[in-house]
Amino acid sequence: MVTRPRDEVLRELGVPRGARIIAAGTAFGVADQPRVHVVATLLGLHVTGWGEPLHWDCIESAVWDEPVLDLVINDEHGARLEQLRLDRAGGLPAAVHDRVTASVVASERWEVADGRFATFAARRRSSDGEIHWTVVFDSGVDPSDPNLRAAADAIVNELRQSLGI
Repeated sequence: MVTRPRDEVLRELGVPRGARIIAAGTAFGVADQPRVHVVATLLGLHVTGWGEPLHWDCIESAVWDEPVLDLVINDEHGARLEQLRLDRAGGLPAAVHDRVTASVVASERWEVADGRFATFAARRRSSDGEIHWTVVFDSGVDPSDPNLRAAADAIVNELRQSLGI
């Protein structure tokens, strides 16, 4: 295997010059990328082929079951699962856990309607430090239901007021 210079790999991943690197490793890729680089910085997780870094506040959960790191990612399209099969994990699992946990300011589980629940979390954005709220509905609960969305919005407003966040 040919090893590429560290600076070249960081440039390819879009890691800004001078960024603090917390952990790094490699994962088995797919198709034309037999191996991908994975770097954790204060901003987020940089993975070959993923484009922009995955900010810590977008990761709902991370579960390490060697050699697989399962990431549940929440973005404007909803929640999705990404898996990284790490062949050189280094300190990545611990770093991901620490940074994701550190982004959570508050988290509460509430009933939104008739035995249907969601988890509400105030998260600190790694890009600018601003706090925003996320709502993750339990499996089987339709997040596009307008009545549930209205109930969730009301709960977020109540949490903002009661917690001062």
